[in-house]
Amino acid sequence: MTFNDHLQHLVDLTSDPGGAIARQGWITELGFWYKAPTDLAGWDSVIGPPAAQIVARFNQTCCQLARTLRTIGVIGRSAEPCR
Repeated sequence: MTFNDHLQHLVDLTSDPGGAIARQGWITELGFWYKAPTDLAGWDSVIGPPAAQIVARFNQTCCQLARTLRTIGVIGRSAEPCR
């Protein structure tokens, strides 16, 4: 799965409309929201850098949430640590 696939999942309105609205707000708040280019030739150069930052921030946020939940005792330790 490429980062574009991950990004598409993050902003997908069909599978989780409420979550997609919240994620769009979060991405906008971070300053990474953008309009998709109409010229597909420029897709990677326009979308690539912010998409990589969005995916990295999302992964960091998920790992931080897991650490917090583990610290307060909601979940136990996993065999695989977050990076």
